[in-house]
Amino acid sequence: MCHGEILVLSVYLYEKSTEIYNLDFIEKSNNKLVIICPHPAAADSLRSKMTDPNAVEVITISKFSNDLLQKVDPDISLRRKADLLGEMATIWKKGLENYPADSFFDSFNLFTELRGYTLDFEMIKEVLPFYDEAIQKSLPVYWMYFEQLGIVDEHKANEILTHHLKLGIEEESEKKYLFWGFNHVNSGQIDLINALGIRNTVYIPFSKEVFKQTRSTDWIRWFEAADLNEEVNDFKAKVASYTFAKKRLSQKLKSILSKEDFSQIVLGEKKVSVDSCLEISHGSTQFRAGADLFNAYSKRVMDQVERFIGNGVSVDELVEELEGESKSILSQDIAKKDFRLLKIYKLLLDIIRDYRELSDDNETIKFYDLQVFREILQLNLPRDYFIPINEGEAQSTISGLNDLESLVNEKTIFLLNDSYQGVKKGGSKYQEDIMKFLSSLGPIQRPELEFLIVREKFREIIIDLNPTFCLQEGYVEGDRSWSEFFRGVEFEELNTLEDGELVKKDILEVDEVHFGERISASKVQTFLDCPRKFYYSYMDRKEIEVMNSSDLKPNEIGTLEHEVIEKYFEKIKSWDAQILKETVQEVFLEYTLKNRKSLNSVKEKISLYEISNYSENGIKYILHILDELPGSEVAFEVSLSSEGNVAGKIDCLIKYQDMFAILDFKRSKASVANKSEIEKFSKIQLPFYLNHFGGDVSKVLFWGYVNLSDLDECLILKGGAELAEDFMSKVGFPLSKRKSSLDDTLGWFSEYRDFEEKLVAELREQSSWPAIPQKDDVCTFCSVGNLCNRGSM
Repeated sequence: MCHGEILVLSVYLYEKSTEIYNLDFIEKSNNKLVIICPHPAAADSLRSKMTDPNAVEVITISKFSNDLLQKVDPDISLRRKADLLGEMATIWKKGLENYPADSFFDSFNLFTELRGYTLDFEMIKEVLPFYDEAIQKSLPVYWMYFEQLGIVDEHKANEILTHHLKLGIEEESEKKYLFWGFNHVNSGQIDLINALGIRNTVYIPFSKEVFKQTRSTDWIRWFEAADLNEEVNDFKAKVASYTFAKKRLSQKLKSILSKEDFSQIVLGEKKVSVDSCLEISHGSTQFRAGADLFNAYSKRVMDQVERFIGNGVSVDELVEELEGESKSILSQDIAKKDFRLLKIYKLLLDIIRDYRELSDDNETIKFYDLQVFREILQLNLPRDYFIPINEGEAQSTISGLNDLESLVNEKTIFLLNDSYQGVKKGGSKYQEDIMKFLSSLGPIQRPELEFLIVREKFREIIIDLNPTFCLQEGYVEGDRSWSEFFRGVEFEELNTLEDGELVKKDILEVDEVHFGERISASKVQTFLDCPRKFYYSYMDRKEIEVMNSSDLKPNEIGTLEHEVIEKYFEKIKSWDAQILKETVQEVFLEYTLKNRKSLNSVKEKISLYEISNYSENGIKYILHILDELPGSEVAFEVSLSSEGNVAGKIDCLIKYQDMFAILDFKRSKASVANKSEIEKFSKIQLPFYLNHFGGDVSKVLFWGYVNLSDLDECLILKGGAELAEDFMSKVGFPLSKRKSSLDDTLGWFSEYRDFEEKLVAELREQSSWPAIPQKDDVCTFCSVGNLCNRGSM
């Protein structure tokens, strides 16, 4: 519902979040308003900005649920995650101990996530075939254990409260509730809120601008709200900004603060860290950051326990060892007692004793049990914070993106560098098929929705506070998430050059010219790394080639290895060491004669040794795939599709029936992009091949890098084919257990295609070729790095 008749449960779409502080949209009533927030920080922020704090009660959803649960049944005991972890770990030992420990933690986390959608296991069963055998076997056992013992976790508590709210709770008078500051609400919480609205008035304020961009699977759409047929507003703003070189934030901020004062400093990270706050603390500042007082001690003790248990020890032996360590600390003088270490020993001893009480199977402690202890200990560690003590009033406060609601109308500066963990758009952690099924049970948590909510809050800050910005050079332009976060914001740069400050002058001149030639993976990657590097690599070359070298350069050795593998498969498609030896000699001799290479005997032997061994690795790797996929065909140096004005060749393309595998050979691990770089589109060679190889990604079985120096360090990723995982398993390629957007290959690839299209359009439109390196090593390995003002200092 929007700015109209108020229903019992109403989604109120506001233009600005400040409307909530005056509560003008709520009808006057004698009933006290209860505002429910997702966490204490949100509650504290709201209390501080209410015009009439006495008119409302502000609490967290956890306190609300616990208080209501006690009214329903004081005997109900809500079980903590740390307690449940030990119980589930014991169940795992009884029937699933042959699976790796990581599989247990994956299964436990998935179990708790799925209970957020429904407590009916019959409905959840449909998603199990999408997971591995360990999860398929463990989840039914966990569910049955919970039901038989009547365990009440937070999800069961929501179900109990929903049931009683529908029936009506005695001595509960009609109230007004307002849910504020939520980025996500799960299925059980939605049922609870709807039930609360039967006999009470419930408001859910939500940004109108964000609502226009929501999807049907987002949590806010699960409540009744009027559809908006309005276009998304085109946000535009001009802001004053400073820039600083990488790792020069503190120096730049000191210079700025010498000329003007700021009461509020906002960092471009969700939760501020002690290190980030101390880096920019010039003068007295006030902040609250996680202190991590116990983590180092926890690691120290757990490493000690790991060494002690070896292949296994009894609980009594381990308890005796830890008690001995505790007594040793207690026997020391008060000044020498390490109370933090003592706290860790006490917590760990409590965990071990509770764990032993669960089952006789826990009488012997092995590595798996130790991993369980680590997890429980982390959950049980005290939550501690660092707050500076200043003499007198602090000159400025430091906060992060999670604290935007607490900002007041005072002079503000926003800081951003590449070490901050900001808000990322990301993708779903579920595969597409799983996501489709779960979306019928409840809302899907979408990182992009949180991104939109935070961005809209920040846009309000820009309009209301007109903050000054201090940004790391090139970082916003080079980071997809920040570039989108600041869409519509025009930065007008200010100059704060101090006397004596060193400036790296740019002695290179760049012609105003466009690039109209064919693109390739290497060209697009270079442009992504730095537009200026692209200009001097492909338009006005400044590369210094070593001419007439008698030695073989690394790239030449790599070319020879590729050629040996190709020539070998032209001769035979089975293993033959003699044919490999002959092929290596032929290719090496032909290349050295043609290019007038004259190696001494030692260098020649070293080169031949590498070429032979690396080529053998590549050949056997391909032969293994061909053996496991009988009838498949292999081709090398396959040209990309002629469509799209692209150039380039794929090292190895395997065709099996109507499906494909795309492989690229690398000489070392250093040349292999990691999964995260591919996922985030910072390394685009293989995604570029996927986009232009001439086939459909839904027909790709797998794709990746073959590390010829060490086959254990290859990176093979699942393709978009329906049975891709089955074929990878058949060939013996491990599937990553780390959840990522690459799990949904087709969804991820669709995002990549959009990214590449925009990137290539930007390349075509570029004419000034600015020096905006994506990372430090871009400058390190740039031929004009020492001449460019963005090169290494």
